[in-house]
Amino acid sequence: MLRGIRCLLVSLSILLVLLSGVTIWMVGLQWYLGILALSGWAIFLSMDYIVAKVVCTAIRRIPQAYIWTIGRIAIRPALRRSVMSDIVVYDWTWHNPPGFDNPRQSGPKFLLYMQEMRLRVDLWTLVPALTKHDALKIGQMRVRGLCFNTTRNSRGS
Repeated sequence: MLRGIRCLLVSLSILLVLLSGVTIWMVGLQWYLGILALSGWAIFLSMDYIVAKVVCTAIRRIPQAYIWTIGRIAIRPALRRSVMSDIVVYDWTWHNPPGFDNPRQSGPKFLLYMQEMRLRVDLWTLVPALTKHDALKIGQMRVRGLCFNTTRNSRGS
């Protein structure tokens, strides 16, 4: 329910930004700035969901074409270099690759599921990790609600 409300707020804020010229003409600059601030706040509130969708879309475009779904990704940056930032991934599911599913198998259809994965990361090493393939400094990784789903094939049973 909360996710639907946030998506609705984002849609409304985008519509309001597109109609900004008409808004300035009709209600004046003061109301326009208020509506613009409200739109920015709605986008900020749903940023965790937007980041998750962007990551899942990017992962599908690599040659391995992993099928992931992520509920949301919360990034809490630290502004000082001496403090590590928090990245929390909620409801991450790695779905079965094509040809992996057994039609006779009942139960979950995923390879890996994590309810919550918390990373303590040095964000100053993120850009060199993406551009130069340097190492990303991770101070801590905690996983809660890990489910790993495997089945034996017929030859091994």
